[in-house]
Order: sequence, then C-alpha cells, then structure tokens
Amino acid sequence: MPLADMTPRNPCLPVVLAMLMLTSACSSSQGWAPDVSMPDLSSWFSKENEVLVVEAANDSQCNAPDGHTTLQLLPTAEAVAAWQAGRGISLPGTASLPAARYVAVDLGQRSSAGYGLAISRQAGFKEGLLVLKATTFAPAADAMSAQLITSPCALVRLPAIEFQSLRLIDQSGKALARTAGAS
Repeated sequence: MPLADMTPRNPCLPVVLAMLMLTSACSSSQGWAPDVSMPDLSSWFSKENEVLVVEAANDSQCNAPDGHTTLQLLPTAEAVAAWQAGRGISLPGTASLPAARYVAVDLGQRSSAGYGLAISRQAGFKEGLLVLKATTFAPAADAMSAQLITSPCALVRLPAIEFQSLRLIDQSGKALARTAGAS
C-alpha cells in the first residue's frame, strides 16, 4: 500500500493518537496512580443505600487551624456548642439544635474570599461506611476577590445509624476527608 494511502483523512487524528499514547504512558508511570482508598461508589447512592443528612449550618469563616479539609464527629448538640466555642464562632441557626449526632466539615483555610462548600442531603451508606457528598466552590482564576483568610465549613446532622467510618467526596467523586468514626 502506498504511503499516501496510509495518511489519515482527518488532520487531527495524529494529534489525538499522540495524546492517547501520552495519556496511557502517564497512567502507567510510577508515582501517578488513582486513589484506591475509596471504593467504587457508583451504587452507594441508590435507593437501597441512600440515607439522608441535613446541613444544619454553613459559614465562610470557621477559623480552621490549617489548610486541610477535615471531618470532626460531634456526638451531641452540646459538643457542637463546645466546638464552636473552641473556634470562637457562632454558626447561624445553631442556637437550638435538635438532639442528634453531627459532623463539622471544614474545607480548611483559603487565601481569599469565594471559597465554599455545600453538603448534599443524599448520603450513601454501605458496609459500615457513611459517605457524604460535597459540592466545593472556588473563585474563578481571573475573578477579583478579597485577599483575606477564609475557612468555609458546614455542620451536618447525621442519621441515627451505626457506622464505622465517615468519608467526604466532592462533586467529581474525589475523596476529600475521612475519619474513623465510632458511631
């Protein structure tokens, strides 16, 4: 077959093929591997595994001690009050919380305004693991935003179920935080 007959008809095809080859080479290179610490969650949010949680409060200034996203289990409304006092904050709507277990979800310190998170009411529960879904927000790269330290957080009321651990995933399914949780 002449070389002219082997030339692709689509001029973009060589670029696409080169990108595919580069991607497959990168995926098998040492040091770059998917996070295997999270199970496949595709079925975890189905009706039989769904549990509901309630975002009881949310604020952009929660005085997180560092830049890490964390989960802190709070077994009672009194523990929530103590957590707030320790942070020097008072989340809106937390003056009279119902008796329940809670988790404080900290996004961590950020260097500007425009960051935030929202916790979905739909959580997944399977095999002793409770998984919360968060949508995280960040300012656009070209957006003007105030340059101040912020630390968004949400307070989530947990369902009355027994679980061994609690994890937080973002809107893309990436694991953000986990805790070994005594129920």
